[in-house]
Parts: sequence; structure tokens; C-alpha cells
Amino acid sequence: MGRILIQKRLQVIAEFVGSPWRNRVAVVRLLDVVEWKLVEMPLPRLQVMGGVSDPFIYRIAWDKTVTQADTRAHGFDARVHFVGRSAEYLVQLGGLLRPLIEAKWANRILRFNRQVVSDAGLPEFLFGAERVPLAVARPVLREVQGDRCFYCGGRLRGAADVDHFVPWARWPDNGIENLVAAHPGCNNSKHDFLAATGHLEAWLPRCDGASAVGGSLRDAAADLGWDTHPARTLSVARAIYLRVPPSARLWLARDVFEPADPERIGALLAG
Repeated sequence: MGRILIQKRLQVIAEFVGSPWRNRVAVVRLLDVVEWKLVEMPLPRLQVMGGVSDPFIYRIAWDKTVTQADTRAHGFDARVHFVGRSAEYLVQLGGLLRPLIEAKWANRILRFNRQVVSDAGLPEFLFGAERVPLAVARPVLREVQGDRCFYCGGRLRGAADVDHFVPWARWPDNGIENLVAAHPGCNNSKHDFLAATGHLEAWLPRCDGASAVGGSLRDAAADLGWDTHPARTLSVARAIYLRVPPSARLWLARDVFEPADPERIGALLAG
């Protein structure tokens, strides 16, 4: 989750438990509780089947016997190590798996907390991956792009859409590096397809803080209080694009697709 979203959720939770948002001590305590629950509950239990642990997706250094005191001890290893290519596959299948997992998790919470939790808005509250209004970022994107459509290069003479370069269906990322201004027609045509290699090449400088466009976006994000995480956005793009098979068709222009070029994509994303 991005900085704005984390702040939003902490504010809602703090108000719910009666702690003033500006009470930093209460917020730190709340974060501590949330962090502990992540360690205690889902991670050591998700890969247990028939009472037997089978770490086929990820490996961690603790099990269900972990205590909060353990997590505070020197040398506690909180890392999550993905097994084989499971992380890549999870990213590729994210658009299919995420809604199913979130629905199951929300239903489980409701089953145990029906008397105190309403199902209205629970998934959005829990997972926080909603499409936040993007209009506030539109002027900045248009300025960075010289008021031209990112995809076709045509002048943006009227309304412009804000598109997620790495499609939202594949990874929910509202970071400013992942946003581009585009003609509505181009945006609607691209939809949830991966953009062609040429578009990828044009997009990559946005994730480089040393580039002109990357620096401009970073500064704009600071002024707007917008989410920015170029390294993470680039990492997700690499995980997706580097596994595109030669048989894939990538979106080039309105109703135009081109074959994937794994060799060129690999050269662009090397390192």
C-alpha cells in the first residue's frame, strides 16, 4: 500500500478505537499490533494442509509457536523467501487470484466477527487497492509529457485519461511512475493489455530518479503528497515483462498488436 493509503487506513482505525490521529504514540502502537498479527496469523498457517506444513510457495524462519517477544529479539529473521518462481507466477496470476483470495479472507473475518463488523465496504477497508481518483495527477502528467498522449504522441487537445501503464488488473499500483496521460481512445483500446516494447522503452525513464522525467515525477509526487515507489514499480514490470512468451501479442496502438520481442525486452530490463 502507498503512503496516502496507509495514512487513510490508520486514521480510520485510530478513530474507531478512540485514539486521536495526531497521537503518534497511539499510531505507533497500532502499527506494532498490525505487524505482529501479520507475523502470528497468516504467514505460518497458509501452507499447512492436513496438519502438515508444506512450504511450496514461500519459506519463513518461524512457525505457529512464535511469540511477540520472539519478534523483538535480536536477530529475528522476518524475511519471506519465495520458492522457485512462485513470486513471478503470483504476479502473472494476480488478476485472477487476488479477487478470489480477498473475497475468501473477507468472508472468514465476517464469519468470526458478524456481530461487530458490517460487510458493507469491508473488502475495500481490508485491502485498500481501490482506484483512487487520478484527476489530480493529470495536469502533472500532461506537463511532463509535453501535453502529448504517451502512446500515440498526438496532442492532448481536450480531455485526457490517466492510464496505468502496468495494467491495474495485473498489479494495483497508483504510484505516479505507473501513471501516464493518454487519449481516451488509446486508453480504452489498450485496456488491460501489456503495452508494446517501444512503449516500455519510453516508459522506463519514469522509474529512474536521475532522468529528467523521473526527477520531475518525484518532485511532483512530493508536492501532491502522491504515492511514489519507482523501484517497486520497476520490479513488478520486470517480473511481468521478462516472462512474456514470444507468442504473446503486445498492444501497440488502437486495435494494433505486435509480437513480443523477449530479447529486446530482456536488454531493456537487464539489471
